[in-house]
Amino acid sequence: MFFWLYNQYRAFQDSADSLPPYTATDQFSPSLPLVPSLEIPEDLLVPLPNGQSEEVRSNFHACSVHANVSADLYFLDTAMPTHREKVLLAASSTDGSVTISIRREGVLPAFDLNAGSVLVKIPRTYRGITLATSQQGYVWLSSAVAAESVVFSSAMEGRRRIFFGDIRIQNNEKDDAMVLDARNGDISIYFNNEDHYTHSTVFSLIKSILDLLWGVM
Repeated sequence: MFFWLYNQYRAFQDSADSLPPYTATDQFSPSLPLVPSLEIPEDLLVPLPNGQSEEVRSNFHACSVHANVSADLYFLDTAMPTHREKVLLAASSTDGSVTISIRREGVLPAFDLNAGSVLVKIPRTYRGITLATSQQGYVWLSSAVAAESVVFSSAMEGRRRIFFGDIRIQNNEKDDAMVLDARNGDISIYFNNEDHYTHSTVFSLIKSILDLLWGVM
């Protein structure tokens, strides 16, 4: 019996030694399927803040505090619950960053996104209005997004009113919509099949080049 337990222990230790070392990180990056037709009993859900009702409860809410959060959301085209016509998304950050990539096959289901400082990657089937405001930052559009949209107002770098699609058939009840309002930080909008470079990535690259040049001199 002793030798059997010892051999089991050695087998477990050998398998553990073969695993990559665990490294703590401040980044959370799930990939999640989002099923609009899924309804969860209210007693199993997190209580809503005072003044909010179930009609406005988000299907997905990303919150970052001193950390980096990114999520890939895969929308499944299923029937919507009877009490709403869109998927509701929300994101907020405090001294951190939030990146959301939204993926779907067609134009359905439509979604509403309310967020602060965020990098959002939208499907190329996005149709509707986007209101983006950054009080102490900028609103950045990729060249592809800028080419596929119309900016109706851009009084300053930190505020833009953008429309995607055919304005003649606009339907606020069924179109996609994003309201992005950042107090501190930037707002960046890309399509979800585009590569993107965050400002920190660019600054890190510049720093690496300067360090290299300084070492040569």
